Amino acid sequence: MPEYDVRGVRVSFPHEAYECQLVYMERVVEALEEGKHALLESPTGTGKTLCLLCATLAWRQHYMQKNPGKDAPKVVYSSRTHAQLKQVIQELQHTPYRPRMSILGSREQMCISQEARQADRGGQLNMICSMLRKSKRCAFGSRAKEVVGQLSRTTSEPFDIEDIVKLGKEHRGCPYYMTRGLYETCEVAFMPYNYLLDARNRKGIMLDEKTILIMDEAHNVEAVCCDASSFDLTANDIRRAIRDTEKCIQMLAYDFSSTGKENKGRFSMLRAQLSGLERALTNVQTGENGFTRDGIYFQEFLAAPGIGINHS
Repeated sequence: MPEYDVRGVRVSFPHEAYECQLVYMERVVEALEEGKHALLESPTGTGKTLCLLCATLAWRQHYMQKNPGKDAPKVVYSSRTHAQLKQVIQELQHTPYRPRMSILGSREQMCISQEARQADRGGQLNMICSMLRKSKRCAFGSRAKEVVGQLSRTTSEPFDIEDIVKLGKEHRGCPYYMTRGLYETCEVAFMPYNYLLDARNRKGIMLDEKTILIMDEAHNVEAVCCDASSFDLTANDIRRAIRDTEKCIQMLAYDFSSTGKENKGRFSMLRAQLSGLERALTNVQTGENGFTRDGIYFQEFLAAPGIGINHS
């Protein structure tokens, strides 16, 4: 396999590198050596992914050789979708580099518990998983840590989500928690953008100032940021919430304790707010193409039925 000296770093490459690939890898190594941000672009078909992987992993090896005993930075490689990450991992398989790795995904993609799957009624899998684990009724979850130990000793080949699900079924360990366990000690982690851009998902990622963060296909980042900051709220959603609130009020009708009375009052207030929001939405005239308004408009819109940061 050809090797190249790129700014003093020995980079192994799966084939003879083109000049543009050598220039690209030189820019990657330069950014890593100098601790800079880098915005890199190259035409489709020029092997950007291979260049990113080989240059980054070669630099990481070089760092460890120069700094024995020091922890090398973790590499976090992100792209928009798992389908794109699968292609990246396939490229990694073509290189000589075999870092300890993990790939993060959702329970919907990784859960192998038939009990949890059958109980899920749409969007409830996270809650069901938590309940099963707390009650120790998920045999796969309880074995995840043990299986991670086995895989750390025996598995060196890069894997994608389909591979880790298959391994989970073979070893009867939860793939979702296996990847979380592998993430703690991995050298390279693959994940979609939303794990980095959504504050709720980012809490468990443990990034620091030394982390090497690669955002592939970065022209998609703006759209993902928009999605992470947006949500849909339909009239049907509000009607269902009103019905659920009314059920809670009925359940508390015969609870005469101070806590019961307090909760009934809170649910009654919530029902009034939701009913006010439903009426307000009915009066909105959007036209065929909808409309766009600034944040102040929506703050005032929600304040009318008593919803907002100034309302308890």
